[in-house]
Amino acid sequence: MTEAPDANTAEPNSIEDALRTALADHRAGRHAEAGRWYRRILSIEPCVPDALHLLGLLAREGSTRGQVEALIRRAIHLDARAALYWFNLSTVLSDIGDADGAAICCERALELDPRHLGAARNLARMRIRLAATPDLVEKTRRRWGTRDTARHHPVDSHRLATGPGTLLIRGWGCGFWGEVSHVAVQLALADIMGREPVVYWGSELRYRPPGVENAWEAYFEPVSAVSATSLNLSDESIFPGQWTAANLLTSQVRALEASAQINIHGVTALAGLNRPELVVIADGYNEMSDVLAWAAPRHPLAGLASGEVYRQIYASKIRLRSDLRTKIDELSRSIFLYKPMISVHFRAQHHDKQGESFERISIKPEDYFFILDKFIQDHPSSRIFLLTDLAPAMDAFRARYGDRLIGRPRQRLSHADQFDLGLDHSRDGHQLALEVLEDAYLAAACDHFLGDGASGVSCTVVALKDWPAGHARLLRRNVFTDRRGATTL
Repeated sequence: MTEAPDANTAEPNSIEDALRTALADHRAGRHAEAGRWYRRILSIEPCVPDALHLLGLLAREGSTRGQVEALIRRAIHLDARAALYWFNLSTVLSDIGDADGAAICCERALELDPRHLGAARNLARMRIRLAATPDLVEKTRRRWGTRDTARHHPVDSHRLATGPGTLLIRGWGCGFWGEVSHVAVQLALADIMGREPVVYWGSELRYRPPGVENAWEAYFEPVSAVSATSLNLSDESIFPGQWTAANLLTSQVRALEASAQINIHGVTALAGLNRPELVVIADGYNEMSDVLAWAAPRHPLAGLASGEVYRQIYASKIRLRSDLRTKIDELSRSIFLYKPMISVHFRAQHHDKQGESFERISIKPEDYFFILDKFIQDHPSSRIFLLTDLAPAMDAFRARYGDRLIGRPRQRLSHADQFDLGLDHSRDGHQLALEVLEDAYLAAACDHFLGDGASGVSCTVVALKDWPAGHARLLRRNVFTDRRGATTL
């Protein structure tokens, strides 16, 4: 026997009125009332797809996943052109660990509604999971190939006939070298997609000096001949849907803090594989290993380790402006007068930073001393070039190594619990960027390096050149090259 709605509820005149009443209850959190309405509607007319779909969503809290999936699939059977149904089915399949099924549902949702941000976000997440399973990556690639013969690239085959398209790389809300690492990863993805890369650091990033439109070009050469300002686009030619022709070169759609939390595994870029739009926007972080998993078997990047790809990209595509390169070369010749030079990076160990490392532990200056003491014993004429954002750390190293220590005048924290320099908007972002950029390239000019794998600065120094075996060492695992993405979802 079907439960009746509450006596105080007005009797709707039609199925449409009943659905509106049920949905109002659903949105207001009156789930019991909404559920009674959905079931009553289906007792009168069993083939109402919205009622089936919404009852499925309502049942996610208390029913088994199989019951929820069955309800939504019945709705899709009745109306296969509802993008929202496909998206919500993807979330159910994601919950039960069916990443491939969830990805298929997201692809279908985006075919029906290319501007569905939720589907783009979930598709990117599923592709991170699939990246850990080579056979599923290959299965997905074959699925694309049956829809459209690859004209530009065997992976990113479903493309406009007008050309290979562009990957526009925006900021994602991180420290300076975290932003540059994001660019490096997206440059690899652009190569895999067969898209022309463009980097545009707009007003959302604090590293932009006054009077400079694209902050990337305050530090580095353009990554391709294409200019972001030369793109003549309509909203329909941009993916994903939160970006439009009007906001493409203005600022982030979301606040940077929210973007970094919501978008940390790359809402857009991996979802952009195989998209037909002229421009795909990369504004979220991806692990290099997750991106490389999508390189086709004969692609030059296929099978390479993440660290090797980082080195290739820094050597060939991320090129310092010539004036900065000249200044760093001159500084290197003037301050590195002894051989061998070992550069050392110590980052302030704020408690929030522990979570960025694989080990979930802090390290202290004393953890460096044993290694440095042995190095000095083996190389009595050596000198130490220290990079640090913490004044007490500089004092500790200076007290132990005296005149052997070299350091540049820098903005530093007075204690480890102060707000991260890279996110402190009270400081001059351009000046801070110049300091950390200069330090990293000077460190790479040394003969040896000792750093912290949980820090973007240290990981960048390791990537800036092909160090001889044993000459570059990290005290914690490298967060740029070691895989973490698929295990965190």
